[in-house]
Amino acid sequence: MIPDSVSGRPDAPEPRLRAFPCYEARGAHRDVGRQHGEQAAEQIHEHLDLISRSLKLSRHQMAAGALRFQPLFEQYCPHLLDEILGLAEGARISYADALAVNVRSALKLVPDT
Repeated sequence: MIPDSVSGRPDAPEPRLRAFPCYEARGAHRDVGRQHGEQAAEQIHEHLDLISRSLKLSRHQMAAGALRFQPLFEQYCPHLLDEILGLAEGARISYADALAVNVRSALKLVPDT
């Protein structure tokens, strides 16, 4: 179970718990990504907003930073780019946004250009 919200205030009510989502996907990498994106589209959109707020980056800055990781994926795990492309298609987001979701914690390490 995961908390629905956590405020950190001592007088705040206990957070409601909700089941952690479980998704099923089968097929080639792009198919798996597309199925994941379709099933989790709402959470993916919310997560993009959360990343933007928490890192204090615009969506444009996030996308540009994420694309700087593409060469590493191409060199070390190109099959994951197919899955990320499928995720973008399934969730109806840009490829750069899908890449940002996957490199989210590293985005704070990318210097502005």
